Amino acid sequence: MRGHEDIEKIYAEAEASLPERNCTRTTRCCRFLETGREPYVTRAEVDYLFAVLRSKGRKMPPPRYDGACPFLERDERTCSIYEGRPFGCRTHFCREAGGPVTAKEVKPALDALAALDEQLGGDGPRPLRRVLDDVALSQQKRRKAVWVKKVAPSRPRSDRD
Repeated sequence: MRGHEDIEKIYAEAEASLPERNCTRTTRCCRFLETGREPYVTRAEVDYLFAVLRSKGRKMPPPRYDGACPFLERDERTCSIYEGRPFGCRTHFCREAGGPVTAKEVKPALDALAALDEQLGGDGPRPLRRVLDDVALSQQKRRKAVWVKKVAPSRPRSDRD
């Protein structure tokens, strides 16, 4: 897939160079409305997280109306895309996991993600939920188009006038 090896390399290099993180699964960082923080994602990151989701035989989850990340499982402690989670989720602000990471510490990875995004024709980082809303909308339009094509009866030409 496009850029997956590059994403994995960026994530691995960042993990090796950043202070050690220890996720304690409080999932506070997954509660965007509560914290007022939400990860921004690039096109390559979105492609990668969907590849991880598909590799598990899963589909995009429905939106959550409580303001939490849609990838937060029903058990409220597990991320359904943990292996493919975006960079923002890897460098979250959670005190229990090691506290915030500074802008200086993440700049090399952010620069690499921006360069990859540009290479893939992305539009720059966007809020995760906005991207997921756009994906859901495009899927709805595609399903409707397929439904119309397969199910809607076609009328003879003379009936159309």
